[in-house]
Amino acid sequence: MSRAAKGALAFGAAVALWRTADLFLFTDVPTGFGAGGAAWRYAAMGLCALAALALPLAVPKQKTAQPDVPGAQAPLCAAFGAVCAAFGLWAPLSLALYGTQLSGHHVTPRREMLAALGLALRGVWFFALGAVCLLAAWRVYAQREGRALALGPGAAASGALYLHAVLRFIDAPASLHHVQPTLEVLGAVCAVLFFAALLRALSPEGARARWVCRTGLAAFYFCTCWGLPQLVWQLCTGAAGGTPVLAGLALALLGLWGAAAACRALGEKAAAGPALE
Repeated sequence: MSRAAKGALAFGAAVALWRTADLFLFTDVPTGFGAGGAAWRYAAMGLCALAALALPLAVPKQKTAQPDVPGAQAPLCAAFGAVCAAFGLWAPLSLALYGTQLSGHHVTPRREMLAALGLALRGVWFFALGAVCLLAAWRVYAQREGRALALGPGAAASGALYLHAVLRFIDAPASLHHVQPTLEVLGAVCAVLFFAALLRALSPEGARARWVCRTGLAAFYFCTCWGLPQLVWQLCTGAAGGTPVLAGLALALLGLWGAAAACRALGEKAAAGPALE
């Protein structure tokens, strides 16, 4: 593993530990607001964004194509697909059992109808996304030829991530003083960008190796290093709202997949040689 890859992973681990301490020690559970203002928390997000932009500069300027999911990433692909499929099955079931679970004086029949429609549609798309990724991993394990992630189904299923980003912004609009919903929206957007980069890499033209690395690191930092501690905090404290557990776990796994793809791209510099600089 290259030094840049080790540095990227070490930085992510430090961010995850810091975020965990911040949530459990300096965050008010009933409101979700952090102590001491939010400016320095957004500064930490900015550092993650800068790291995702700067570290891939070590990757040669070349295009990459992945005709199949790399063997080292196949377990992450399978785990991500399984959790997405589970959430896809659970979303309409929870709607039938518990309803939309909206509360407050702003709830109207129209908003409840839109929330139910969004949850059901998100469940269907997440199930499709999970099925596509499970098929990709199976093709790797079965050593079958052909592209593991078909562009058509993959592009359609990736709409689940986009819809999730939109619904998180609608359900809990981001604000400067409420870090959790802001982070959920940013994490969902990074997930969309990374999955789009994966699909682009499968196209005949390929994708920029740096772009795959950048989106992978962004997904790793915001979906895993920031999002997973927040998910654990919500489960431990019983905090209301937030991203559904299975959806949050799926995004965290996608972030790990992004880290694997980024480390693979960062590790190609030594093998590429000076001709690709």
